[in-house]
Amino acid sequence: MKNNTPSQIMMGHLDWSVRHLADSLTRPATEYYQNAALQRLSFTFNLVIKTISTYASEQGNTLSSAGESLRYAHECQWIEELSAWEHMSTNINILNDLETQTPTQKIYAELPKNKEMFETIFKRMQETILPAGKS
Repeated sequence: MKNNTPSQIMMGHLDWSVRHLADSLTRPATEYYQNAALQRLSFTFNLVIKTISTYASEQGNTLSSAGESLRYAHECQWIEELSAWEHMSTNINILNDLETQTPTQKIYAELPKNKEMFETIFKRMQETILPAGKS
């Protein structure tokens, strides 16, 4: 029985996070649930970056930034629109900047598209990181 690699273990966590982001979009659009959904967006994005970086490391590559991880994912054909992911990365930075008082409604409005992006990258990464029979 072979042990799972770190990236394979992280894929399980990523699956959970993507499903919970989808669930958060079914909640009422109150301030509380919007903030919770935006936190889930940030967490899921960071988990995607960590999973990409971990997989790349297992393949002998070193990625030192979110941008490098996104470019690697693009090279692996896990994402098509690099610019859409870069836009999401910018939004995550805005959300994480405690000094910025930027309204988050625009970012919240993009969550359904972000959810679809996460679902797509998860499925594509799954084909590479979790080959058939390995889950």
